[in-house]
Amino acid sequence: MNINQSQLRKIFPPAVFIVLFLPNISLAFLSDVETTKEQSFTASELVLDIESEINDIYLGPGHQNTSIFSLTINTSSTSVDSLYVIESSANGDDAFCSSLSLVGRNGGLSVSGLVDSFTTTEISTFGNWIFQIAYDDSQLNFKHGASCSVTFSIETWQSNMDRHDAGYRDLREVAFEVGARTVVLNEILADPDGIDREFIELYNNANEPVDVAGWIITELTGSGAVTEHIIKSTPTGASDLIAYDGSGATTVPANGFLALRFNGNSQYLNNDGDTVTLIDSQSKIVDSYTYETAKEGNSDARVPDGTGLWVDPIPTPNEPNIATEADLVKLSQSLSDQMSVTDEDEEKAEESVNEGVGESETPPFVDNSAIQEGESSEENSGSESDVVESVTKEDPESLEVEEPVYDESEEIDLETKDEEMKLEDEDAIDKGKDDDIELEQTEKEEEPQLVEEELESASRPKEVIEEPEVQIKEEIL
Repeated sequence: MNINQSQLRKIFPPAVFIVLFLPNISLAFLSDVETTKEQSFTASELVLDIESEINDIYLGPGHQNTSIFSLTINTSSTSVDSLYVIESSANGDDAFCSSLSLVGRNGGLSVSGLVDSFTTTEISTFGNWIFQIAYDDSQLNFKHGASCSVTFSIETWQSNMDRHDAGYRDLREVAFEVGARTVVLNEILADPDGIDREFIELYNNANEPVDVAGWIITELTGSGAVTEHIIKSTPTGASDLIAYDGSGATTVPANGFLALRFNGNSQYLNNDGDTVTLIDSQSKIVDSYTYETAKEGNSDARVPDGTGLWVDPIPTPNEPNIATEADLVKLSQSLSDQMSVTDEDEEKAEESVNEGVGESETPPFVDNSAIQEGESSEENSGSESDVVESVTKEDPESLEVEEPVYDESEEIDLETKDEEMKLEDEDAIDKGKDDDIELEQTEKEEEPQLVEEELESASRPKEVIEEPEVQIKEEIL
C-alpha cells in the first residue's frame, strides 16, 4: 500500500500527540547532581630507617680476632604492621671470607652464621642489633691484606602478606670491609749490649709470605716528634730500615721472621721509652707497641712468637723468642689477670658495647648458640634467684634449714638390710668352702688311679712308655 504526502500529514499530528502525552512512556532518562562532602585519601608507606656504626674492620692473629658493631633497624610507618629479615653476603678473598662468622643479638633473640650465608628468621621486633664478627684462627691460608666485602641486606614487608607478594615493602643494604692482618711487630731491641745493633723484628702469622718493601715503621724522638723509617732492599738514607743480616730481603716468610736494622750507625730507639708503629703500603696501621725504660742487653718480645704477650728476654733476631724463668712467671701472672674477670669488669664491658646504641635484654655474646625468635635464652622462665626472692618475700623463715626428724622405723629397716647382707656374705663364703672341699675330694679320688697307672707304665717296655705318659699328662691337665 502506497501512502502519499497528504495522507502522512493527516497521520503525523495524532501520532505525535499520542507519543508525547501517553502515560507511563518517557523518551528521556532522569538525571540528578549531588554535591558530596570533602574526603581525603592517604596512601600508606613502609620505609626502613637504618642507623649503622660500622667502620672498616681489621682482624688477624696477634691483632684483635673479633670486632663488635651496632645496627639499628626501624620503620617510618606506624600504620602498617611489618616483618623483616637480615641476610648477609660476602665477596673477596675466598679463604678469608670463609673464615669469618657472625653473631647477632636483638634483645632476647640471638642468631649466628657465616658472613657469606648469615640469615635470620622473619622478625617482628625492630630496634637495636649488636653484632660480633670473628675469624677462625685455625684457617690461616690467607695472606696479609686479604679483604672481604660484607653486605647486609635488610628487607621488610607487610606482615599480613607473603614476603614476595606484599604490597608495601622496602629493602636497604649496609656494606663494610673486613681486612686481614697477619704481620706483627715481634721483637724490639732498643738498648743493645756492646757492639750489637738496634733492631725491629717482624713476624708473619699466615701461611703465605708477605713483601713489606715500602712499609713504614715510625718511632718517637726524644722530644716526642714522629720519625718515619722506610723498609728498603737498597737503602738510600741512614734512617732507612734494611735486613738485619745484610741480605737485602724485604719478604717475611710464612710463619717466619724478618729482623730489620737501621742503615746508618745512629741509634733511633729511645732507651727511656718509645712507641713503635708498623704501617703498611696502604697507609693502614698494622701494629703498634709502646715500651717503657729499655733494659740494656734485653729486648721486648712476644712469647710465643706472633701472638703472645710482650716480655723482655734475651735478643734473638730472626730466631724464635726464648722466655726466661722470670718471663714465664710474668706471663703466667698476666694470663691469670686476663682470665679473672670481676663482675665490675663485665658491667663495664657491657656498658662499653651498648653505649649509644640502646640497651640489650641479654649480655652480648655469652655464647654462639642460635636462638630463634620467641625462644628464651634461658631454659626456664624463672631463674633460681627469682624463685628465692619470691619465697623470701612470702615467708623469710621458709629459707631456714630444717633439722631432720628421727624415725625409729628407718633405723630398724637399715639394721634389717645389714643383717640380710651379712647372711648373703656368709652363704657365699659357705658355698666357696663347699666348692673347695668337693675339689679336694675329687683330687683324692683321682690320685690312686694316677699312681696305679704310673706303676703300670713303669713295667712296660720302653717303646710303649710314651703313650701312657701322654695320657697321664692329659688327665692331669
